[in-house]
Amino acid sequence: MFKKLILIIISICLVFSLSCSKKENKPNIKLPDNPNMNFPYSFVDSAGNELTLYEEPKNVAVLSSSFAEIWTLAGGTVNISVTKAKERGAADSNCIIVDTQSNNMSIDTELLISSEPDLVIGSSDHENQIDAVRLCRKAGIPSAIFNIKSFTDYLNVLKISTDLLNRPSNFKKYGTDIEEKIKSLLEVTDELGSTTNILFLRIESSTHSLRAETKNESFVCTMLDELGTYNIAADIPSIFYNITAEEMITKDPEIIFIAVTGDEAAAKEYLNSLFESEPYSSLTAVKQGNCHFLPDDLFGYEPNEEWYDAYLYLAKIIYPNTDLEA
Repeated sequence: MFKKLILIIISICLVFSLSCSKKENKPNIKLPDNPNMNFPYSFVDSAGNELTLYEEPKNVAVLSSSFAEIWTLAGGTVNISVTKAKERGAADSNCIIVDTQSNNMSIDTELLISSEPDLVIGSSDHENQIDAVRLCRKAGIPSAIFNIKSFTDYLNVLKISTDLLNRPSNFKKYGTDIEEKIKSLLEVTDELGSTTNILFLRIESSTHSLRAETKNESFVCTMLDELGTYNIAADIPSIFYNITAEEMITKDPEIIFIAVTGDEAAAKEYLNSLFESEPYSSLTAVKQGNCHFLPDDLFGYEPNEEWYDAYLYLAKIIYPNTDLEA
């Protein structure tokens, strides 16, 4: 009986000692003070390339001023960018400038890569940015190309940016809150049921070239389509060339929206004189005073945090006698 009791006591001691040794051998893992559960984070850019980042990017290069603004709205800092982004206040004052010309027509890829960005963002609207992103990708730098032709596209870029920066509140403020206002506006315009024929023109001030654009070329045309209009440029086979007077007369738009590339004053002077002459003066839009030059601050670049204001601006022209304020 005594021996049996001794064996029980020894067994209890062994179990206790094994338990203690397991606790002592447990790895001592130190978690970061502010763990970011977003990483690794994967996304697909507008060109169909899948990217995976394993930590929050800290040295970001954004080659488009509009996308630089989006990154800033998302809560980030643009460390490497182009002249226009700095002029628009969308890049850090001490950022490295990598466009060799102020018109953003050339990117110094050697300077870009040597600046050691941990994320590069470019626009598919500019061939030089596509080339720069491709080179950075070959150099092993996570690099994305984006294309914004609608508010939905903007939301996608903003979502990716705020996810990378772990700023969901910024996505709400500059994304879904604006989306709700736009949805409310479009519900009103849908009920009005416009069948207005419109034309969207882009004029180059230096060459006086007039080009009709559709939603394939311009986010403004996507907005106009959502607001219930019909863009006659969709029926014109030569939209990638200068639109002719004959084509405009044949389709006879009720409203003409105009965006200017270059010197706005010079473009307005030329186009106003053109519309005063035959055969343009016979256009319904011209006779009714419905030719509208769009403000550069809302339509020169993607409107970003001002998407709702841009929609409302267009809606007030299309539906002039309706209370559209949200």
